Amino acid sequence: MATAAQKSTSNGSSTSAATEKSMKDLETELAVLRSDISEITSTIRDLGRSGVSDLNNRARATASELKARGAAQARRAGDNAAAAYSSAEDTVRQNPAASVGIAAGVGFVVGLFLARRH
Repeated sequence: MATAAQKSTSNGSSTSAATEKSMKDLETELAVLRSDISEITSTIRDLGRSGVSDLNNRARATASELKARGAAQARRAGDNAAAAYSSAEDTVRQNPAASVGIAAGVGFVVGLFLARRH
């Protein structure tokens, strides 16, 4: 019977030592896990910041490109308007009587439309 009690005591202390070792191992693994999670969080935060920065840069580049396209379209529209004005001016100089007649006719029609509205 004494041997059974001794085995129980020796098993209890070895079990206790094993439990303490397991607890220390678990605490060490938890500390490593916390560190890894902290590094992952930092990496994700950095990726988010760089992603926002990349998106911001792309948006600025696109806005700049669209601004340049708009300016080019405005120049072309201005050039087309100037060409149309010049062409109309040349036509009026070549046919002044017809131009005055057309202008009078357009004015008369516009006057009729405005008079009917009231």
